[in-house]
Amino acid sequence: MLCLCRRTHSPGNRHHVHHSHGQAPRVFYFCGQVGGPAGTQTRYSTADWLVAAAGGIMLTHDEAAYFVNVTTEQMILWNPDIIIVSTLPTIEPVVTNPQWRDLRAVREKKVFMSPQGIFYWSHFSTESFLCILFLAKQFYPERFPDLDIQDELQAYYSRFYHYALTDDEARRILNHLPPKDTP
Repeated sequence: MLCLCRRTHSPGNRHHVHHSHGQAPRVFYFCGQVGGPAGTQTRYSTADWLVAAAGGIMLTHDEAAYFVNVTTEQMILWNPDIIIVSTLPTIEPVVTNPQWRDLRAVREKKVFMSPQGIFYWSHFSTESFLCILFLAKQFYPERFPDLDIQDELQAYYSRFYHYALTDDEARRILNHLPPKDTP
């Protein structure tokens, strides 16, 4: 695990992200409820660390509470560049919300589902290091054209879980879908 951490954070690595704050995407990490205020984590959370490690700026970083609800009005004021959806089953409640249709992330189709393997990648998971690569690829696709998240995921499972993840299983994880044989 330490090797993967070094690999994702080493300045000499091809997957290392260095940015100036003026160029970094402003990110809202949606991990709350549908039909009410949007819930999210703030500083000291895994999601905040992952966004920063991948080169983004978490819009709720300066909030004092660990978890906050964000109103539609605040979302409109922030107008995030990217929205990552974590604990909902799909991105549909975000992209179909009529109050959010004019948000930059929704308009530009930059609303992404966070992968889920053994656990949510954004919530203290052994797979959280993979989330850094996933987020960096979403934030900076032009910088990482050769980064294949599916290959990284399969190599990770082979190395750390001693399990040969099939292409279908990997795609399901990356798309936040349950295993195929789950009822």
